[in-house]
Amino acid sequence: MKQSRDIIFITFDIRKDEYPSMSYSIAALIASLKQYNYQIGHFSIDLQHTLEEKPDESTITEMVRKRFLENLDYFRTFRFIAISLTSWSIEYCQVLLNLMAGYEGKIILGGYEVTSMSEERLLSNFPQADYFIKGFAEKVLNKLIAGDFPNNSKVLEEKIELKDLASPYLTGVIPIFSKKIHWETKRGCPYTCGFCEWGKATKNIIQIDQERLFKEIELFKETGINEINILDGTFNFGKYFLEIFRKLFEIPDVRITCQARFENLSGDTGEEFLKLCVKNKERVHLEFGLQTIHPKEMEMIGRTNDLEKVLQAMNFMRINTINFETSIIYAIPGQTVESFIDTIEFLLLNGCNTIRAYPLSIPKNSSIECRKADYDVIEGKNKYNVFSVISTSSFSEDNRNDMYRIANYLIDGGLIISELSAEDHRIKTKEITPYQRELVFLSPDLITPAFEKRLRDDYLGQTMSDMSRDDVLQGIGALGRSYMHRKEMNVFFSDIISGKFSFELKNQPKPDDSDKNNEPMVQAIIDKIKPNIIPRRYRCRVRLGLSGNVYIFREIQNSQAF
Repeated sequence: MKQSRDIIFITFDIRKDEYPSMSYSIAALIASLKQYNYQIGHFSIDLQHTLEEKPDESTITEMVRKRFLENLDYFRTFRFIAISLTSWSIEYCQVLLNLMAGYEGKIILGGYEVTSMSEERLLSNFPQADYFIKGFAEKVLNKLIAGDFPNNSKVLEEKIELKDLASPYLTGVIPIFSKKIHWETKRGCPYTCGFCEWGKATKNIIQIDQERLFKEIELFKETGINEINILDGTFNFGKYFLEIFRKLFEIPDVRITCQARFENLSGDTGEEFLKLCVKNKERVHLEFGLQTIHPKEMEMIGRTNDLEKVLQAMNFMRINTINFETSIIYAIPGQTVESFIDTIEFLLLNGCNTIRAYPLSIPKNSSIECRKADYDVIEGKNKYNVFSVISTSSFSEDNRNDMYRIANYLIDGGLIISELSAEDHRIKTKEITPYQRELVFLSPDLITPAFEKRLRDDYLGQTMSDMSRDDVLQGIGALGRSYMHRKEMNVFFSDIISGKFSFELKNQPKPDDSDKNNEPMVQAIIDKIKPNIIPRRYRCRVRLGLSGNVYIFREIQNSQAF
């Protein structure tokens, strides 16, 4: 097939509503190459829509493969195929590489995973690929298309310069028809946090020149956009971020969202930045990353926080009602549900009312990955094929489920149960940490409908689900035990809280499945039972945070004596 075009970018996207359909990162690459008059294509698979549209009997990977098969002839018309490799797209990439057998052009892999993965691992895992680009790709891509690289070089990396960058907006690669846009003012980040995929990519920081940025701002004034989301890993550092910040507020009514660092809010530039935020607080939203307040967990993820400066910054923003949110990480090796709750309470008690919690994804070739065996780290993937930590020696998969539920409650405010007060004399608690107390007794008459629902969802329902994951028959048995108490549910819930009632999962042989007359449904259940499980007891733990939040999780005791 004749290859009449130069390069096509294939990406796997989880699109956000009201933003352009093309991601900013791909648009920036296309804008950089556009000056050379290359014929460029872009093929995006929207993973969210693919997931929503797939039949129940199909997997998302099968649906992606179907899309590939429908477009293989189109792909083959390009001399180069550049695939974006992220933690969630590895499986899709492998599918495409297998389908492209016999392709006469060159396949290029780039992105987060390529940057963080060792050369040996790249060559071993993706033998079908012709080139791998580490770090920022503008300069490398142009050289490849122009034929400037020697044939024996497969893993490529080039330090970019300001002249290599181009504006997706000024070049018209992204037409501004959307309500919200992404924008960058600098490329790179001065910090090398161990949990960040780009930690190994930041060889140099490129500050985009003011002339280009101010031209973009003038263009934005002429459009109907209502929000600019600045992509800089950290916006509030560098030579002239204050001038850019001031200029942005010349755009009428536009809302500015940017990622900032707590520690950078001190000093003269930090104080000036905060003054601008106060003056324009109806139009500013700041995003901070704290991750954890515990020193050992900070050390594990390579992120040290100056908590004194963090407290000072949050106190200022609370007093001046500056809109901000903070992201934290759960499933860190060495972490527990208890220490995760402490970090949440620290933020809530100091004025941060919007918290986003994300599971730890371990970058390839990182210091955390090198220590995985020391902490018995097990990883798994979610519905988008994004890998994250599932269990370690400090928390089980069951407790990771508890952290996941707590993270989701942070989004919708479900951690508050207003009727529950530790000051009531019918409630007994004991202090566990400076941020939380354990509920050890609750009078049955205080079991409100809201509290009952939380106990059902977070203890009964989750425990029976986790038990069924290993042994569906014992999960059904747990359901039966719960059902037996239906006539005295409030007393039953009080016993759950005090620890008088618990569930046990035992290691026992599978039922005899040699009987060929077994019903198919029964046989299907038997086949799901794991031959070797870890015996454990699930006790309910209810923690009252000093903020007023209520946290329900399981204390899980492992024992071979059950």
